[in-house]
Amino acid sequence: MNVLLINPTYHSFFSLGLSFSEPLGLAYIAAVLERDTTHKVEILDSVGLDGAFEKEGRTLRIGLPVAELLGIIKEKNPDLIGASLITSLYSEEIIKFLVEIKKIKPETPLVIGGAHATLEWKKCILEPAVDFIVCGEGEATMVELLKVIEEKGNLHDVQGIIFKDRNGTPVRTPDRPPIDIETLPFPARHLLP
Repeated sequence: MNVLLINPTYHSFFSLGLSFSEPLGLAYIAAVLERDTTHKVEILDSVGLDGAFEKEGRTLRIGLPVAELLGIIKEKNPDLIGASLITSLYSEEIIKFLVEIKKIKPETPLVIGGAHATLEWKKCILEPAVDFIVCGEGEATMVELLKVIEEKGNLHDVQGIIFKDRNGTPVRTPDRPPIDIETLPFPARHLLP
């Protein structure tokens, strides 16, 4: 399975803070997927690829133009897409971006994770574009989720996820215990720009 993990574009009134951070959460998940699975993993770090913040109206665009980002996603043609949703400041904009992804990749499972997705899961899972939410630490959860998706197994067996059942009703599985950080590989920084 080809997995594409995305650090999405967003707009901000400020040029400081999250704008300059590398997507370590995605890099850790990518490292675990590279180590523990046979899946091909890529990180599409829109913020890192842009390198300059463009003024658009009253805000700064942090990351590549959305049309360009969607073009890259379409070209890469992943089997599964994961996106980071770490703060409520940009959540509505990023959800709109996820809707645009679903328009070009309607059959591709879309997984979100991060602090906002975990804390606001009841709202996030109701978004039609969102297929899965990985709650809390996502490293072991993503490995297990990919295996279950690939083998068409039982999603109820994967700890730490939220998904919709056949009727569209949200299902939350039991939380996954915290990971011993010593068991994690170093982040897959080689996948970042």
